[in-house]
Amino acid sequence: MSINGAQFQVIGLLALKIQDSSNNGPDNENAFLPFETTGDIVDLRDPGMIVYQPITPELHKQATKAVRAVLAQRHGFDPRDEKSTPEWDTVEDSAELESSQSLFRYCWVSSARSRWVLAESG
Repeated sequence: MSINGAQFQVIGLLALKIQDSSNNGPDNENAFLPFETTGDIVDLRDPGMIVYQPITPELHKQATKAVRAVLAQRHGFDPRDEKSTPEWDTVEDSAELESSQSLFRYCWVSSARSRWVLAESG
């Protein structure tokens, strides 16, 4: 495979997956390269975003603190400053979405029962 004239050997392919959201288009349409390698083939000094994944979803807050600590050490800011590193916590978002979907299902069932009760009593 060639990217901007640099030759690469493909070492793996992602299994086809269905995505309803993504960072930069579907994973199936992206190539994943180390940042240093990307900087060698395009004029890029600083990443626009960093994507990381904790070992388990339960460790996502610890992972975020660890990533922020490394960045703070390298770039000279207080790691406790949550505004220093804008974040999109997909683990937290998934939990909120699941919670709101449960609420929606409950409301829908309640609403359906109300209509049934009204129809029954009407």
